[in-house]
Amino acid sequence: SDINAIIKTYVDGGYKVDTWYRLTESQIPKPGKYYWKIVSRTPSGQQYESDLWFFTIGDDPGVENHMLPIDLGLPSGISWGDRNLSAENNSSSGLYYQWGSITDVSGPVYWNNYRWSDGTESVMTKYNLTDYITTLEPSDDAATFNNERAGWRMPTKEEWQELKDRCSWTLGQRNGVSGYIVKNEETGAYIFLPLLTDYYGRNGKAASQGSLYWTASRNLMNNISLANAVEVSSPNKVTGKAEPRYEGLMIRPVFDGNPAPVLTVDHDMLDFQGIAVGVSKPAHLAITNTGYSVLYFQVAAIQAPFSCNDMENISLEPGHTRVLEISFAPEEIKHYETDLIFSSNGVARTTVVKLKGNGLTDSEGGIDDVPGQNL
Repeated sequence: SDINAIIKTYVDGGYKVDTWYRLTESQIPKPGKYYWKIVSRTPSGQQYESDLWFFTIGDDPGVENHMLPIDLGLPSGISWGDRNLSAENNSSSGLYYQWGSITDVSGPVYWNNYRWSDGTESVMTKYNLTDYITTLEPSDDAATFNNERAGWRMPTKEEWQELKDRCSWTLGQRNGVSGYIVKNEETGAYIFLPLLTDYYGRNGKAASQGSLYWTASRNLMNNISLANAVEVSSPNKVTGKAEPRYEGLMIRPVFDGNPAPVLTVDHDMLDFQGIAVGVSKPAHLAITNTGYSVLYFQVAAIQAPFSCNDMENISLEPGHTRVLEISFAPEEIKHYETDLIFSSNGVARTTVVKLKGNGLTDSEGGIDDVPGQNL
């Protein structure tokens, strides 16, 4: 059967898609992320290239297991995660966590295996009536601990209320899962909150009336064994709840950190080993934008006999990868070593990759692959 291809809304370099193709299963063997290389040339011979990324149905059009902040234009200035904590896409539950615990749970839970209890409901060793801590500290926040970038945390009760009051809530589906499309009607930005009723309690996995999410706030009704949660359900949208802290619930993180792009390389050194003089050998270096806004970068420095196939300014959307070809063509029988330097608008303005190799005689030269680098 045919697999529809969904073209991602951004096309690097401003290309416009005029023709839509229906791709067959033989062309795309499994759901996932793919791209076409688009090349155009001007009459003067100048060449432009761009990667057109697309995702097959069944995959959320987000980046694989890479949470992105969605700016919903809220007065607080925070952004909401595009998926639940540790979720593969925006329609899955992710993992389940006890309140104030940074490790997930997947079986029966009670006070005897809750991190901040002495084994009973009556004594909480932290977040109690004597330490006066009512909001989770970063060291106890699962959203902070389990995200690769700084700036993520669990939302407070008040931030859930802001989300309810300031956005439109419409029932819809993603990947066959029902839920709420929570949208800023002015900008069109939205997140999807799936209606998944599972949680973990004293007898293991159980079912609730709606999706239960933790907040970062302890319940303030003098019952130290409870923390504030919200239940997302139809038609009530969001309802405040007070749940035992040992329960395993879902988490939808919020982001209030630096949204700058981050240039990440898959190797900090390329060792070409020994190459015969006069022979050129390629290796491949993957550049990924692990930040949250568009990355612009270029090769700032590389010395012969090393070279790069693309020296122009390159742009990358968050979560996208560009593979560069780095070549080594020794001109003399000697050891070569230099730095490949990238300049960018990322958090680190410069990124350095070490390059080294040896020029050999024809009889000594090999053609082995650069370990881990050739495609």
